[in-house]
Amino acid sequence: MSLIYLLDTNTISEPLRETPDRQVVEKIQRHDSDIALAAFVVYPIL
Repeated sequence: MSLIYLLDTNTISEPLRETPDRQVVEKIQRHDSDIALAAFVVYPIL
Protein backbone atom coordinates (compact mmCIF):
# COMPACT_ATOMS: atom_id res chain seq x y z
CA MET A 1 0.00 0.00 0.00
CA SER A 2 1.42 3.37 -1.00
CA LEU A 3 1.18 6.62 0.93
CA ILE A 4 -1.55 8.97 -0.29
CA TYR A 5 -1.50 12.71 0.41
CA LEU A 6 -4.90 14.27 1.08
CA LEU A 7 -4.58 17.93 0.09
CA ASP A 8 -6.59 20.84 1.39
CA THR A 9 -8.00 23.75 -0.63
CA ASN A 10 -5.06 26.08 0.01
CA THR A 11 -2.50 23.53 -1.15
CA ILE A 12 -4.28 22.43 -4.30
CA SER A 13 -5.03 26.03 -5.35
CA GLU A 14 -1.42 27.16 -4.87
CA PRO A 15 -0.44 26.66 -8.56
CA LEU A 16 -3.32 28.95 -9.56
CA ARG A 17 -2.02 31.91 -7.55
CA GLU A 18 -0.39 34.88 -9.26
CA THR A 19 2.94 34.07 -7.58
CA PRO A 20 2.77 30.44 -6.43
CA ASP A 21 5.14 29.05 -3.82
CA ARG A 22 7.72 27.14 -5.84
CA GLN A 23 8.25 24.50 -3.16
CA VAL A 24 4.55 23.68 -2.92
CA VAL A 25 4.23 23.38 -6.69
CA GLU A 26 7.29 21.14 -6.91
CA LYS A 27 5.95 18.83 -4.20
CA ILE A 28 2.58 18.60 -5.95
CA GLN A 29 4.35 17.71 -9.20
CA ARG A 30 6.65 15.19 -7.50
CA HIS A 31 3.80 13.38 -5.75
CA ASP A 32 1.01 13.84 -8.31
CA SER A 33 0.27 10.12 -8.52
CA ASP A 34 -0.04 9.94 -4.72
CA ILE A 35 -2.47 12.86 -4.25
CA ALA A 36 -6.11 12.59 -3.25
CA LEU A 37 -8.71 15.33 -2.98
CA ALA A 38 -11.83 15.29 -0.84
CA ALA A 39 -15.07 16.38 -2.52
CA PHE A 40 -15.36 19.42 -0.23
CA VAL A 41 -11.96 20.56 -1.53
CA VAL A 42 -12.85 20.21 -5.21
CA TYR A 43 -16.17 22.11 -4.97
CA PRO A 44 -14.76 25.56 -4.00
CA ILE A 45 -12.17 25.35 -6.78
CA LEU A 46 -14.83 24.67 -9.41
